[in-house]
Amino acid sequence: MTPTSVRTSVSSSLAKIRQLDNTIQAFEEVFADDATAQAELLDGGDPAAATQPLRGMTLGVKDIFELSGRSPGNGNRAAFELLAREVPEDDAALVRLLRDAGAVLTGMTRSTELCWYQPTLTRNPHDIDCTPGGSSSGSAAAVAADMVTAAIGSQTNGSIVRPASYCGLFAYKAGYDRLDLTGMTRISDSFDHTGFFARDAATVIKLAEVAGNFVVPQHVSGDYRLGVVDTQDLADADHEVVETFTTYVGQLRDAGHTVDSIRLPEVLAPKTFDAYYGVLAPEIYQLHRNLLSPDLIDRLGPNTVEILQRGRDTTATQQREAEKVVAEIRTRVDGHFDQFDALILPAATSCAPRTLTYTGSPALSTLSSMAGIPITVIPAGLGRSGLPVGIQVWGRWGADQTVLSLLAALPSEYVAPQ
Repeated sequence: MTPTSVRTSVSSSLAKIRQLDNTIQAFEEVFADDATAQAELLDGGDPAAATQPLRGMTLGVKDIFELSGRSPGNGNRAAFELLAREVPEDDAALVRLLRDAGAVLTGMTRSTELCWYQPTLTRNPHDIDCTPGGSSSGSAAAVAADMVTAAIGSQTNGSIVRPASYCGLFAYKAGYDRLDLTGMTRISDSFDHTGFFARDAATVIKLAEVAGNFVVPQHVSGDYRLGVVDTQDLADADHEVVETFTTYVGQLRDAGHTVDSIRLPEVLAPKTFDAYYGVLAPEIYQLHRNLLSPDLIDRLGPNTVEILQRGRDTTATQQREAEKVVAEIRTRVDGHFDQFDALILPAATSCAPRTLTYTGSPALSTLSSMAGIPITVIPAGLGRSGLPVGIQVWGRWGADQTVLSLLAALPSEYVAPQ
């Protein structure tokens, strides 16, 4: 970057936010003064700043992360401000890492309430009558609308993978416990993950390398062993998603990859969802039971109240039985990687639903969130409806660098909103 380019980049980002966000509603709060001040520091001629890997990258952060002097709103600031919370003295660990590497925090992006299904005000930049997905609604929409270069999201079920697909983005959901979650509002100790959205693979990889303190290998060979989930196991997926997915599989073969079909009946099995909720619901309740107090419950959306009450009513025996099933599923999923470098399947069962009252189905993400494996999302162009379709790439537990290498190596078709 040139000595003045950080200020130019930040000014451009803030101008786009002023132009677009009254409609898109991606941001909970914009830090125009702080972002401008940080840009001026980065442009100040310090030799160390000139070599920072993320220098000048404008960044949105999901409003579930702590900032120095600012507690997260968690999708309902009015309710959470009634809780006795200490004001953070420092940024969340992940935010601090990225800022220390030169990223410019431009604003906090909207989250659904408690990262659950109560929708935000956020609209999809590809069609403002459509949901951007959830719970990382604002992060995905802000990047898709080119208001920031990248954004941090989180995922407990499908909250990175689904918005990335609906908004036509590249994304990375880190493997379980791979990135530091200190200072992030926890929803589930078993299933919480974090990750990133961007409009190109290189930006996602750069963020992951900084956050994960690893290097993503740049493979020369195009010959990966890819397990493509059989469409028999995608019965809930819309026709246009399956059609785009089938075309994409052909592109993988044309690119020289070894592609074989794999049966994955557990991906949409009722047993999978029962086990997921049997663990998740009591964990949410254990972490956030105070929200069911008489002075707070009426301030919550019905979806949030329902999951908290479900967790309250789950017995310890039911939770232990669900935990056993989750452990079995993790072992079964891991076994699929004895044959393959990665598994390939659609990122969502549909394109973005044409509604702002529902954030879409996370069904194709539940199994992988339970397994704790790393995932990347690749845009595969537009479906027949003219809305984006995403492909998700699953890697083995701990193989974050592999799925990030594949993010750059596999075919993609990014289409900007019109």
